[in-house]
Amino acid sequence: YVAAWSSEKTLPELKESLEIIRSTSSGLIEEIQANYTEIIKENLQDKTEAKQMAEQPQKRASIKDKLVANREVIKQKEKPKLLNAVEKSGREGNIR
Repeated sequence: YVAAWSSEKTLPELKESLEIIRSTSSGLIEEIQANYTEIIKENLQDKTEAKQMAEQPQKRASIKDKLVANREVIKQKEKPKLLNAVEKSGREGNIR
């Protein structure tokens, strides 16, 4: 196709056509790259948001586990104090 089309053109006409093709393709490539970069940014943001959302239940579960563990530690520390208080109350006749 190009050979048949260009056979009737002069060298300046061919150079002009080649320059039009070059500048048009350059503009298309730049536009594609800009759009591709934007798509990549959006995909990365979506993946980051999805990862954060996926990690949130784990963080909540982790915090809940820590609270439960701390509650147990507190119970174990407070248990002797409570027993002493109950024994002391019993000795003083304060238990009904």
